[in-house]
Amino acid sequence: MNTGQQFQYIQRQLHLFRRHNITVTKQAVVVVLAVGFVVYTVFFSNVPAIHDFFHGVRHAMGILPCH
Repeated sequence: MNTGQQFQYIQRQLHLFRRHNITVTKQAVVVVLAVGFVVYTVFFSNVPAIHDFFHGVRHAMGILPCH
């Protein structure tokens, strides 16, 4: 892909992105859901692999005792 083709591709992608016109409210909802998912995963998940990976974080934050 040469520079001209890359530029056209980027322009096409920007046009598609702008066409969706996501409101600030929708953006805020997406961010809140994403943060909520991450917080749940780090602090409340009992899946052994996830628990073991974030074990140190859970103890360092002191929010939840895990054992």
